[in-house]
Amino acid sequence: MHAFIITVPVPLIEAVHFVISNHITDADAYVTKSFAGAEEIAERLRSTGVFQNVFLEEDVLLTYPITIKKCVRTVINGWGLVSRLKKRKYDYAYYNNSGWLINSIFYTGFIKGNPRCVQRFIEHGNNTYLNEYGNKSWKLRLMINLMGFRCMDGSMLEALYMFDPSLLKVRQDGEIRVMPSMDKNNRRFLETLNQSFAFDPTTNDLKDKQIIIMEQGPLKVDFDMEAFWNKVFEMIDTDRAIIKTHPRQKGSALQKSGIPVSSVGGIPWEVVALNMDLEEKTQITIFSGSCLTPKVCCGIESRVILLYKLLPVDYTFFGKQIVELTNEIGEKYIDRDKFFVPESFEELKAYCDANGLGPAQRSKDNRRKEEMEK
Repeated sequence: MHAFIITVPVPLIEAVHFVISNHITDADAYVTKSFAGAEEIAERLRSTGVFQNVFLEEDVLLTYPITIKKCVRTVINGWGLVSRLKKRKYDYAYYNNSGWLINSIFYTGFIKGNPRCVQRFIEHGNNTYLNEYGNKSWKLRLMINLMGFRCMDGSMLEALYMFDPSLLKVRQDGEIRVMPSMDKNNRRFLETLNQSFAFDPTTNDLKDKQIIIMEQGPLKVDFDMEAFWNKVFEMIDTDRAIIKTHPRQKGSALQKSGIPVSSVGGIPWEVVALNMDLEEKTQITIFSGSCLTPKVCCGIESRVILLYKLLPVDYTFFGKQIVELTNEIGEKYIDRDKFFVPESFEELKAYCDANGLGPAQRSKDNRRKEEMEK
């Protein structure tokens, strides 16, 4: 028996991919109430039949800011989960969350049910490539042990599954194994995701737009975001653009731009991307990792323009490692021209004009339309 832990939407996508691509027929999924819509998503996932069982569990993910109330709730819910897990004997347990406490809670339950349960990690975005799982402070270990749980870390792994191990920047324990790319042509995989997230590809308003503005999540710096984007919008054909909001946003910060805002903002980007011809699109963002996920996980190369070097503030707050990793992914593009990081607004304008993304293209299209109408 195999057990998968789902604490946010992306692990669900990866778990479904892993189960289907490896033809696993005896897997259970544990969905925790740690993200919006978890209950409904768990119910829809259950109806797909990909997993033998889909268990909905209370939230055992300890998030910042940490309070005594949160700790008490996590311990109570955690021990309730352990008591249920130890009654089920799993041969393999899969983790793709870098939270040590939640992993330790599940680990405690798994080994109580079966001391020989094999522990495996699945790639968890950039964290896997940049953070060493087996290197944690003794204070964190002590805190977990004082709560009564068995501390889980990377040293206990049999294997770590990754889409592109060549990007790994830190030492990781366990055998490094390559995970096959997500296949958008695998009908069962795609239909399972669409059903789980209640996504209807026929209503995807991104399909008919060429330029997708990927809004950024909360940033650590303060600047005039609206003014920055207005300057960018002067250099693109806004008639062919649409805004994709960040999942943690309530509405769009660019609402006043006049560019339509997509209605699929709450759907994981990986699901949306798999359901359309992303190779024909251009994604423009300040520094959203989602833009490069299709390349790493699916081998899909859309045109990506990263604007972080144009910010009116020092962009190094993103972190040197993550910037280097992002550029290394860009270097893996077969068509290197489709990955672009402008150094100035003048470079951005020249690139957009050269690739048919600028306002001049809009004028050309309008003239062509007028001639056809005549």
